[in-house]
Order: sequence, then C-alpha cells, then structure tokens
Amino acid sequence: MRGGDAERMLHELKTRDYERTRPIFQMMSYNLVPLAAIEGTAAGRIWVDDMAHPRMALLWDEAHELFIAGDSPTPELAQALHRLLAGEVYAVVGERWPFVVHYWPIAWEATLDLILAGRSWVQARRRLYRFIGVASRRPLEVPAGLEMQRVEAAFLARKDLGNRASLDEWLSECWRSAEEFLRRGAAYCLLHGSAIVSWCGVEYVNGHRCGLGVETDEQHRNKGYATLVAAACMKECLARGLVVYWDCWVNNLASSRVAEKLGFGEAAEYPVRFLPG
Repeated sequence: MRGGDAERMLHELKTRDYERTRPIFQMMSYNLVPLAAIEGTAAGRIWVDDMAHPRMALLWDEAHELFIAGDSPTPELAQALHRLLAGEVYAVVGERWPFVVHYWPIAWEATLDLILAGRSWVQARRRLYRFIGVASRRPLEVPAGLEMQRVEAAFLARKDLGNRASLDEWLSECWRSAEEFLRRGAAYCLLHGSAIVSWCGVEYVNGHRCGLGVETDEQHRNKGYATLVAAACMKECLARGLVVYWDCWVNNLASSRVAEKLGFGEAAEYPVRFLPG
C-alpha cells in the first residue's frame, strides 16, 4: 500500500505468509476462493492489519472479486482500505467490471459504505450449492454432431478453436497458472466442429473441496449442454474424492435449475456488494 497512514495500517503479505490468514478466511468457509489462494491454486494478493497477528484481511483475486473478513475496522482503517482499493485495485482493474465484494461477518456492512465510497455499489445475494446426490452411472448422451473433449495441454495449445475466449479468461482468473490447472484441475468442452459451444471446469481447489465454473455460448443455450459438461466434470471430481460446490446469483434461475438437476442441494445464501459496471 502506498501513502502515509495507509502504509502503516495495512501490510501486503508475501505468498509464503498467506497461511497466517487461514483462521480469518475460514470464517468465510462457504466461499472457496480465499482458501484456494492460500493453498496456491488460485491467484490473489492479501493485505492484513498486522503482519504477525492479523485480525482482519483483504484478498483481491487480481480480477473481479474482493474478499474481506475478520474484525470490523476502525474508521481510520476503513479509510486506509478505501485508499488501498483506489490505488491498488481500481487503478489496475480499470473498466474490467463487473466487480463483487464478499465480506464476513455481517458486521462489516456498517463500514462498507466508507470503504467503497465513490462507487455505485448495490446489495445482492449469492447462493451456494453442495453436491448431495448420487453420481449417475449412465453414459453421457452427447447429441449427434457434437463431441465431448477433456481439456488437456494439447487442447489448450490448439489454434483452431472457436469461442474459446471465455474458457481462456476463466483459466487466467481462477488458476495461478495453466500448469497448476493441468496438475490439479479438470475441464470438459462440448464442441461443434472446432467451436466450443459449452464448457465446465474445476476451480478453487482447496483440500478436498472444489467449485465448478460453467459457460455456454449464447447461441447454444437452453439445449441442456451445460448439464452435459457439468456432469462430465462432476464425474471426475467425485472419482477423485472431491466435495463439489456450485455458486450462482440468487436470481440466476437457469443456473439453479442445472445445479438441482445434477443433484446439488442448497448449502448457504450470503450477501455481497456488486458493481454492475
């Protein structure tokens, strides 16, 4: 953090010291991102109020999300957090919105207006699902004309793939490196010729937990493709002994329907601050 009081009140940790924040972010255990960053599978920068014995921590995933947890700050520390966001986060993010702020406990709401001052934030809610069903033993029925492929190194190296922008963005935002993804992650794509019409990937692996990211090309939605790629990904996750989670906006009914169809049950609902862009 640059500048006066903020520099004295907030300290950026080296990655080797991220483990010090585990007790803080475990309070936010419904969210997989902070612990994945602590374990080194996901990208993230962490600032704390005290290097040796942190009581609060802020994690930026270096993309679109912030995670704040621990003791609620004094007004002075809240101002320092505000300046940190302006100098270290907004300046880098630029126009890459939307942006989401996760926080815990709820007591943080009393100071968020000060920390996030100057931006048109709105209150929103997200829903977390956990897989509670039984994995289907039936083979996947891929429609004629489509092909299911696992994302391997050779797949990522292909130059002929169409509609790959969202997959590439997901990889860069959710994994510290492509090598780490290939070592600990997994993803499946549904192809029409050489064009990706839908994909699902394992994300935010920490311990025996992971999440799923899913995207279907806008022209191919409402055809059941998201269910197919997610089922393929889940099959591998369950074979590895992973506990699988699914996270979406409360008002994203299509995503909720896919989760419930696959055997997920609601585990938690939580508030966030959201800037649509």
